[in-house]
Amino acid sequence: MIEQNLSRVDLNLLVALSVLLKLRSVSKAADTLYLSQSAMSRTLSRLRETFDDPLFYRTPHGIRPTEKALLLEQQLNHTISQLSQLFEPEKFDPMLCDKAMSISVPSLMSHAVLLPLLNKIHQQSNITLTEYPAKQDALKPLEAGLFDFAFSVIPTQQPHFCCQPLTNIDVTIFARPEHPLCSQQADLDDCLAYPFVDLLIDSEANLTFQNPLQQHLVQQDKARNVIFRTGQLSLLLEMLATSDSLLMGPSILADAAHLRPLLRPVHQYKSKEPMMLYLLQHDRTQNSQAHQWVKNIVLQQFS
Repeated sequence: MIEQNLSRVDLNLLVALSVLLKLRSVSKAADTLYLSQSAMSRTLSRLRETFDDPLFYRTPHGIRPTEKALLLEQQLNHTISQLSQLFEPEKFDPMLCDKAMSISVPSLMSHAVLLPLLNKIHQQSNITLTEYPAKQDALKPLEAGLFDFAFSVIPTQQPHFCCQPLTNIDVTIFARPEHPLCSQQADLDDCLAYPFVDLLIDSEANLTFQNPLQQHLVQQDKARNVIFRTGQLSLLLEMLATSDSLLMGPSILADAAHLRPLLRPVHQYKSKEPMMLYLLQHDRTQNSQAHQWVKNIVLQQFS
């Protein structure tokens, strides 16, 4: 392997050789590299041993390279330049970035959260996004690289993860605009008199999280009459449009402009400890300028 051969070589020697070739002076090279004269002489001895060549010979006007050193100089110019680029800050232009990213969003929030985000990213960059359904445990796919970001109402303090709070969310009950409850100040008991439809969040997961309204209903020994569950929002909207069914969802669903003609909030449950929406990210993407750019777009959206 190339790496095995290189492991035996001190790559700092290449930097020293490059400076010697440029300055043609051991003393000036020592000053440039902040080395003593004796340390620079030892470095030159190691270079001669490594390349099995004198590399330089002394003249009244400094040192002159051997033919071997001149040949190495042609290769070094490119090599040093390439090595230097590894340590230079990445120059990021979103319009030139064609990176593909994946993002996980709770289904009922995707219309309010993801669509505005997609529009901004599409207008300002060449980045492509793939949405995945929310998982009960978003940390594993984030760690495995299946997700780049995940929106979640469940925070984490696990090491190697960034958990950024975005906004408070109230649980809201929605109905079609012509629903009887839209013409009155409906309380929770008024809503419980009607059937509900639910969106399945993750059919593969054993979801243990309960939103504050669900917890309240359990404590009050009350329950919703859920007559239909599906993973397709379009079917739920059709059910709501053609019946007096209600939908329980996050308050930010009312922010989705294309849903306003279809849904009206009829009751908003104010919890003592409202839910918080978080943006989760693994440390593996923290130093990626493309990921940080997308994250800033998200933060601007919720600022």
